[in-house]
Amino acid sequence: MIAVSTVSLLECDLACAERVSRMPIPGDITGNPADASVPPPPPPPPASAEDGQERPFDHADTTLAYATPPPPNRVKIALPHEPVSAAALQSSEEKRLRDQLDGDEGFQRFVDEVRREHDPAGERRRLLRHGLRVTKSISPALVKLAETVRRIVDCPLEVELFVEPGEQLQVQAVRGSHEKQAYVCLSSALIDRLPQRELLHLMGVELGHLLLGHDDYPLGPILASWRGRLLPEQIQRFLRWRRYAEIAADRLGLFCCQDFQIASDTYFKLASGVTTGKLAFNLSDFLEQLTEVRSLDEVEQDVQEWFGAQPFSPLRLRALELFSQTDTFRRGTRKGVGILSFAVMEERVDEFLAIFAPSFASSDDEVNGTVGDFVALAALRVACASGEPAGPALATLATLIPDLGTAEGRERLRSVEAQQLAEMVREKSAALLEQLIPVQRYQIVRDLVVIGAAGGAMDEAKFDALLDAAECMQVPLEFVEAVADELLLPDPFAERPATTT
Repeated sequence: MIAVSTVSLLECDLACAERVSRMPIPGDITGNPADASVPPPPPPPPASAEDGQERPFDHADTTLAYATPPPPNRVKIALPHEPVSAAALQSSEEKRLRDQLDGDEGFQRFVDEVRREHDPAGERRRLLRHGLRVTKSISPALVKLAETVRRIVDCPLEVELFVEPGEQLQVQAVRGSHEKQAYVCLSSALIDRLPQRELLHLMGVELGHLLLGHDDYPLGPILASWRGRLLPEQIQRFLRWRRYAEIAADRLGLFCCQDFQIASDTYFKLASGVTTGKLAFNLSDFLEQLTEVRSLDEVEQDVQEWFGAQPFSPLRLRALELFSQTDTFRRGTRKGVGILSFAVMEERVDEFLAIFAPSFASSDDEVNGTVGDFVALAALRVACASGEPAGPALATLATLIPDLGTAEGRERLRSVEAQQLAEMVREKSAALLEQLIPVQRYQIVRDLVVIGAAGGAMDEAKFDALLDAAECMQVPLEFVEAVADELLLPDPFAERPATTT
């Protein structure tokens, strides 16, 4: 990473600010007309067909422009008659899961401990020490963007902007020194390489998290600390709530940029780091294929991507695309088709987010009961992989998930010897594969990783047992590693000596 000094950034921004005093402002992002006595500036040059470069961010230009394809000189944002309530964009399921987390005494004790271990004020202090505070004199356009977001999403917070040197496309919002203050920090690369409408979307998303109280449960510190302290059901409930929280914040971002294609482009750039159009990827074709998926039963290819936590994931894009078709979005922005009610959209999103429900959540029918029995068997095999006898391992498993599988299945496990488990897992998986769709097989493997991590340290033997179970379920081994990465599990092979030939 190339270090960029704060001084050089300041000099650059001051140069931009100096240009402001010599430039007429043709109009602003709220659609206010320009002064008729001042001739309009010439239109921006079209993007080069050779390099696909977008129009760079101009700190002195307070119009909104989106430069691919060559834009009109002004792109206006329609401010709603009344600001959008962030809470109105939350789903019923998000609120239900949040109520469960709030009412879980064990989870609350854990979160209180995490807050004591990870000082939330540390990030604020870091920004104040190392970030460049952006004011109107430095970048009137950037300050105008933030003010527009506040007006659209009914934000009572006082927003202060910071820029940090960095080559990564990054943005974050944290609480300020008091409850009614928010700091939004953007990397210098983000400002250099993204058009203003995309910055609007990202600011809306990040401020949305604060407005909806998502920072009450900080993702990073919780994932760094949960092993051995939360039950599988608790961490999975938290992760499901977090998925819904991300989707709600995405909706606020879409209200700010008012264009689903722009939101999709933004997430693609964040995921790939490529902003020039040189990557051989057809976003339109991808989104068209995405909209054809009506249920989880139809997800057969690239299944792993649907479980991803990245913004540019099929699930999040599908949820945002459905929201862009609602009458809620149409009324607030005067954009979109408005063919779905919010309630119908919620139902469809819930169907897709069922992917994150535990595979063993219900044993009411034969298939779910068989799945629960298999998960119990495979989880016991993972627990015994380091040499622990089956009896004590089964007792530990029962404390993690008391009613895993069927009563008959739990009874059979009491007489199983540890050395029998590997063969039993292979036999059971062969019979189960015929009854499961691809998504269900991935659910099982993800749940096994969670259960294994909740039981304690994940050493090489246990991780190898997880990989064997994934292979039995015909799930790529990379998926196990992806789930482990999301849960911030230590690499069990990190200290393994290199082999020599």
